[in-house]
Amino acid sequence: MNSGIINLEKIYNFVTSDKNEEALHCNSSLGRLFGKICSEIANKIPKEKGFYLWGNYDSRKFWQNIYLGKAGFGKTANLRSRILEELKDERCCFWRI
Repeated sequence: MNSGIINLEKIYNFVTSDKNEEALHCNSSLGRLFGKICSEIANKIPKEKGFYLWGNYDSRKFWQNIYLGKAGFGKTANLRSRILEELKDERCCFWRI
């Protein structure tokens, strides 16, 4: 079994610098740049079927699960495609910081 962690630091650095939240609009220049950053991150993920888990650390530094997903059927039948789609489609979650 393979497992790994995706480093989202580049996304959070980008979001922190986007003071006007322009990248929330997919067709804006910053929105397209956000998509390119997501693609760069996703390219390191294998094209395999499997499960993925989104979560965060609470104030006590304990992990909290948020969402469990599966990549195995249809157009996004691999982890790379599925996670890339999630990063782009659910981009607003990064601005919660």
